[in-house]
Amino acid sequence: MLSIVIVCLLWQSSISAPQYPCCPGSQIVVSLMNSHIGTFSSSMSQTELCSSAEELERNLRSELNQTSGCRNGGGQSLLGSIDDQLSTSNGCERSLGFARAMFDLAAAAADHAGNNNAWSTLFEQFNNQITVIDKNCDKLEMRIVKVNFTSPRGGSAAHRRVPGPDTVIAIPGESGSHNKP
Repeated sequence: MLSIVIVCLLWQSSISAPQYPCCPGSQIVVSLMNSHIGTFSSSMSQTELCSSAEELERNLRSELNQTSGCRNGGGQSLLGSIDDQLSTSNGCERSLGFARAMFDLAAAAADHAGNNNAWSTLFEQFNNQITVIDKNCDKLEMRIVKVNFTSPRGGSAAHRRVPGPDTVIAIPGESGSHNKP
C-alpha cells in the first residue's frame, strides 16, 4: 500500500502539509513522471540502473526548480522535503531513492485524482516503476531510503473537476478542484 496520500487543495482556504505540492503541483509531478514510465526495467545492470537514476534525478531537479505557483513553495520545497530524508552519500543509492520518491508521489497523486480506468492504469504504471526499483536494489544489495511524507489535510470530494490523465499530462495544473467555478 502506498505510504503517502496526495490531497489536492479543496477550497481556497485549505492548505496541504508543507512538503506536498498543491493540486496543480501534484498534476505537474504526474505529468513529469509520466514521461519516465519505463525508465527502469528488471533486467538492468547496476551500471545501467545507476546511470538511469542519476540522469532521471538531474532532469527532474532541473524541471522542478523551474516550477512555482504552489502556496507550499513549488518544486524547490518538494526537493527540499525529499533531500531532507535522503541521507546516503552514495550517489547511485541517493538517485534511486529520489526516483522512487518521485514515482511514489506521482502514484499517490494519480490514485487520489480519479476513480476511472485511465487514472488506475497510470497509478499502476507508477507503482510498477517503484516495484522495479525495489527489486533491482534488493537483487544488487543496494540500500535506498524510502522517503516518507506526512499525510496532508483535506478531503476527497473535490475531484469532480480534475480532468483525465491525458489533459493533466498535456497541461498540468490548469484545471481541477483548485480552480474556482
